[in-house]
Amino acid sequence: MRRGSVLIVLSLALVLGFARTGRSRRPKPQPCPGGRYIVTGPPLVAGDSSDQIEPVVIGPQISIGNACNPVRAKLKATRQGTTLVMAVWPSCVGLKGRVKLKGTLDTTCMDLNGKLIAKKSKLKQPFVAHLTRCGDGIVDPGSGEECDGSACDDGAGCTVACACMPAVTTTTTVTPTTTTTTVPGQLRCDQTPKSCAVLGTTVNCCGNGVVEAGEECDLGAANNDGMHGCSANCLTPRCGNCNVDPGETCDDGNTANGDACPASCVIESCTVDTTTHQGVSLQLTTPPAVTVGGLTLLLDYPEGQVRQPTTTPGSGVLDTPNDLTYALKDALIDSTLVDGIPANGAGPMLQVMFDGCQGQALPAATDYQCTILDAADESGNSIDPATLGCAVTVP
Repeated sequence: MRRGSVLIVLSLALVLGFARTGRSRRPKPQPCPGGRYIVTGPPLVAGDSSDQIEPVVIGPQISIGNACNPVRAKLKATRQGTTLVMAVWPSCVGLKGRVKLKGTLDTTCMDLNGKLIAKKSKLKQPFVAHLTRCGDGIVDPGSGEECDGSACDDGAGCTVACACMPAVTTTTTVTPTTTTTTVPGQLRCDQTPKSCAVLGTTVNCCGNGVVEAGEECDLGAANNDGMHGCSANCLTPRCGNCNVDPGETCDDGNTANGDACPASCVIESCTVDTTTHQGVSLQLTTPPAVTVGGLTLLLDYPEGQVRQPTTTPGSGVLDTPNDLTYALKDALIDSTLVDGIPANGAGPMLQVMFDGCQGQALPAATDYQCTILDAADESGNSIDPATLGCAVTVP
């Protein structure tokens, strides 16, 4: 009987030990990483000397514009997926006594709802702030933006990376007899039309109604409009002819994805709705015993339904995203140099948060297409990207 009792006690101890071990392995909720959140409406602190916008900068420390200097931030993740934010300042410019901030970052980590309290100044100011990002229509110099959607002060255009384009200069050169290409089938758009230049003249013959060397057609200036069988650069209308023909929104001289213009030469229009979001996860699959140390992927997304991707790489992964406005091109690298990029059910290698488009339903997972462009192992040896898989899931 005594021996049986000992066995029962040992069995119970093992069961309880396994139960405790199981509970301890459950991952703890992680708080949002923080960032620059732009306050909507007037400044929280009157007299803040910040520019036209007032940022709440959240990280290991938290600050408010130029009014409240950085102090230690308290961030706590909740079981609901939100993050509680709290900070206390001994003083802020323009306010009396201690100043306290309480707020909550939503599950997307993009919206901050909070309240700023300064009892001696009788201030209890609720506020809403949004994570600054290129494409939100707000120029935020503090995040390196020079423009955001509209033209720059000198009239120069604004790139998709929110940088002012360089001033345009015009030069006249003789077209060389040979060209180089970086994409199969690509035309050098800066060297078309080739007629007349091939003949050694500086006069543009496209539009004179005569098909000359380097031209595919010429119906005269009035009819070289892409609707009568000839484009404005005297090439037949098609995607990849360097001319934006009717029905196209861009044309960079090729029909390949991964550059400034998609293979279809059409980027669907979208009016961004910053209150609607969709998150997608990218799962990597590899053959047995293959560890990926770095890769480049292209996530083709339905740009008429979602825009403005914000990336969160997987555990131990660093990424360099590039939004092409119709696809996300991202380079991922394993920062541990040992564990590899998460694969085969070990967690997402990348999570992407999109803003929705006004009046459009959010897309399904099948509306996204993920392609691995290149990959290498931890030693830098190339891996055939055709052996790797990239699955898109929508929570």
